[in-house]
Amino acid sequence: MAFSRDDFQRIGGGLSGDAPSVFSYTSVADTIANQRASGYFNNASSELTKGDFILHTQLTAAALTSAVTGVSVVANITSAGVVTTVAIS
Repeated sequence: MAFSRDDFQRIGGGLSGDAPSVFSYTSVADTIANQRASGYFNNASSELTKGDFILHTQLTAAALTSAVTGVSVVANITSAGVVTTVAIS
């Protein structure tokens, strides 16, 4: 699958100075590893800044109540809008 803008939202942070923002992303189709792949969040590059956090969730298709989660930080955004993240949990 691919990044879905509808499943991506800012949930906090970034209110003063260089404070990072915190975003949430949930997918039924994409694993956490896929979500962390370079370029996955390219369509959100205009909203992201280096140092922002992304809380990843992969809901299982069989039981939408269980989830696999992880946290990544935005490591780089190129001038072409390629977003690279690094896992921190």
